[in-house]
Amino acid sequence: MPKIQAETVEEHRKLIRQRIKEAFEELLMEKSYSRITMGDVAKRSGIARNTLYNYVSDKAELFGHVAADHLSLSDTFERIASDETMSATDRLERMVEYLFDTYANDQLSTRIFAVGLANMRNNDSEKEYPVIRRLVRFMVEIVRGAQAENLIGLQGNPEVIVTLLAGVLVNALTLVEDGKDKIPETRAITLRFLLNAFQL
Repeated sequence: MPKIQAETVEEHRKLIRQRIKEAFEELLMEKSYSRITMGDVAKRSGIARNTLYNYVSDKAELFGHVAADHLSLSDTFERIASDETMSATDRLERMVEYLFDTYANDQLSTRIFAVGLANMRNNDSEKEYPVIRRLVRFMVEIVRGAQAENLIGLQGNPEVIVTLLAGVLVNALTLVEDGKDKIPETRAITLRFLLNAFQL
């Protein structure tokens, strides 16, 4: 067992958990999620790999813990999407603006959001990416309701529509990773694309 770094064992475990999460967050900002290994996390955090597995079983579980620490992005999305005082056009515009504004100020949260959306579709386990799954289920209901009330012209399977919406947003975020100077134009094009797609 590693040397205790706090006054109690529980405080020590909290410190180790935090080191693991911080190491994973740093790695997320440096390379794609698919290229991160648990060995990378162990090395970056300075924790032996066998000790690492005492705290987290795999990369997906670690991602879930990190995503839960960055819930504000999803919570804000939900508040905007469910605000019935705004038109569907205004809601979509606010969601896109918020995502890009957040990217400029908090690249880590937006990277986590993008990774979660991209990887969630490849795993059917409800244990994986619970934060992102909750947001997607919520958005499916928003789209379904908007279709029923004819607030949007785009008809069809809401789950397919939300998956396509997520894909557009993830790819738009990827385009602006090289610099903030690309954000205004990419945001404007993304919004026009989505407004046309939703027939608003």
